[in-house]
Amino acid sequence: MQIERALAKLIELELSLAGQSEMLKQELTSCFDFNIDLLYREIDDCGFKFVDTCALNRFLHKCGIAVKQSRIVAIIRRLDLDADARLSFSEFNEAIVPQEAYTKKSTKTFKK
Repeated sequence: MQIERALAKLIELELSLAGQSEMLKQELTSCFDFNIDLLYREIDDCGFKFVDTCALNRFLHKCGIAVKQSRIVAIIRRLDLDADARLSFSEFNEAIVPQEAYTKKSTKTFKK
């Protein structure tokens, strides 16, 4: 039973993270000046047409956020759909754009 409880707790935490992430995506994309193309180009500051761990690290550093390299690798792995260790624009778009549009109802749903 201990393993089952631990697994259930892990799944519960994953669902909570997914809900929080969706809510943040909705808030981000509902900002009047949000532009996915400009955001991608800001992170891909060298113009390579992909975001890798180095680009993400530079972006976070510019924002004043210090993150361990292992965490940056984990972020890229989580968002990278074709396992090439970099994010194309379509992968980045898939990761950033919420599944449903921002509404008061959706915000209440994810806060539960």
